[in-house]
Amino acid sequence: GFEFPRVEVRLAIEVPEDLPVSLGSTSGDLETEDLSGDQRLENTSGDITVRGARGRLEASTTSGDISAIDIARAR
Repeated sequence: GFEFPRVEVRLAIEVPEDLPVSLGSTSGDLETEDLSGDQRLENTSGDITVRGARGRLEASTTSGDISAIDIARAR
């Protein structure tokens, strides 16, 4: 039998802090830090962690945890 190797991929994306951000994932974790633009984070099977959000924040996950630290507004 053939077996695929286990692979982990991490993406670190740097954006201007006041730029609106929209992120989505089906089976990975999402994390943002120190952003002042609006954020929309959607996940199906993973955790969402937000630190230092000063803009509007919308976060949803079907089967993961949401952690928000030092945020201004959230839904």
